[in-house]
Amino acid sequence: MPLLRTGRSDGRGPDACLRFEIAFVDLGQQPSVPMNRACGCCQRDPASTGIAGDSAWARTTGMATTPATSTMSPVPRRVRASPGFPGYATDIDDFDCRPTAESQLMSPIKLVSLMVLASLATGQAWSQTALMKQAQGLFKPIPANAPPLPGNAATPARVELGKMLYFEPRLSESHAINCNSCHMVGMGGVDLQETSLGHRWQHGGRNAPTVYNAVFDVAQFWDGRAKDLEQQAGGPLVNPVEMDTTESHVVEQLKGIPGYAAVFAKAYPAVPDPITFDNVRKAIALFEATLITPNAPFDRYLKGNEKALDANQKEGLALFINKGCAACHNGINVGGGMYAPFGVVERPGADILPPGDKGRFAVTKTASDEYVFRVPSLRNIALTAPYFHTGKVWDLRQAVAIMGSSQLGAKLSDEEVGKIEVFLGALTGDQPKVTLPILPPSVATTPRPKP
Repeated sequence: MPLLRTGRSDGRGPDACLRFEIAFVDLGQQPSVPMNRACGCCQRDPASTGIAGDSAWARTTGMATTPATSTMSPVPRRVRASPGFPGYATDIDDFDCRPTAESQLMSPIKLVSLMVLASLATGQAWSQTALMKQAQGLFKPIPANAPPLPGNAATPARVELGKMLYFEPRLSESHAINCNSCHMVGMGGVDLQETSLGHRWQHGGRNAPTVYNAVFDVAQFWDGRAKDLEQQAGGPLVNPVEMDTTESHVVEQLKGIPGYAAVFAKAYPAVPDPITFDNVRKAIALFEATLITPNAPFDRYLKGNEKALDANQKEGLALFINKGCAACHNGINVGGGMYAPFGVVERPGADILPPGDKGRFAVTKTASDEYVFRVPSLRNIALTAPYFHTGKVWDLRQAVAIMGSSQLGAKLSDEEVGKIEVFLGALTGDQPKVTLPILPPSVATTPRPKP
């Protein structure tokens, strides 16, 4: 059975290359001799990196790892599928990006499907143990405790301050909006709206992602413009469509509420003047990092509990992997770990993918990032409708079907969609239990709201 890892490389060079990695447990037979040795896209030798140029053809290259033996470690090999020979992969030293008739490159997702179908055709159906091992190679369970944030040490006092600020509406210009307005604790970490309402009833441009498990995402926001929770926490505060304030006004506001002085001093005792915008962001990030949802049925399954998933959920998991969903939705968050273009095979309608929202392109100004978005986490997906960055799809089954056609080029049957939906329900974990904080009162000198 194949294990798939795929995604944009961490470091983008001037030629905007992509890296894809596919690891196969069994290629079926030994690869043939090298056939193609030049990468026409990059105009450079990618042999040492496994990177191909950023073009439609570069997106279809893959890397296989041959099985380890008693005398040899796994060896990475560049491969392509051989048309007409199921289960057979051709070894190529370098990626061939040229779309010629004799060197059509099979996409990683289709290559995975080809390998799965080949094994089924030869009677190598997945056993329960094999399915679990496959899943354990692709996904990781959510831990019981929040992970540490680099450069932002957590203490109980700082987390408590962050919780107070998360629910503090006076951080907004109108004193009517807080973080919880769009990322509601107790409602899956979302607001159940297509796009969120902000300052003076303005609508945001994209659906609000869940705050739950956001600490495990590679970056924040749909376009990844914030590298971590700390950067994310400050964004909505100064966004004129959301909370419409400024960094200096946030500090002025908090200093105008006498009760916060002692709370900040307890959280940052070594700092002479602890009420700063930077500490506001840090504290909110520390609280948000605690909003994780461990112990989902799928987490228990990944830890070795065979009975944590029922037969229908296991069938859905097998389909989720076989069809190629796990190409992007993998890792601890079943997504959230990479960027991907929306509409790889078939572009969805303009209501779901508006031409004016080019995704990550707005951040990088790189042409290859047009309509590229951070892959969303599927954790607690049954609780977080509506779906996609536009929030235009309210039915999870419909969302699954759209992803099948637009990303995988697969028309999923109603039965397949239903089984995948059942599996996705197993991603709902224990919801955070948060006690609402008692916020300090305003006084006569506290800055007034500006609706």
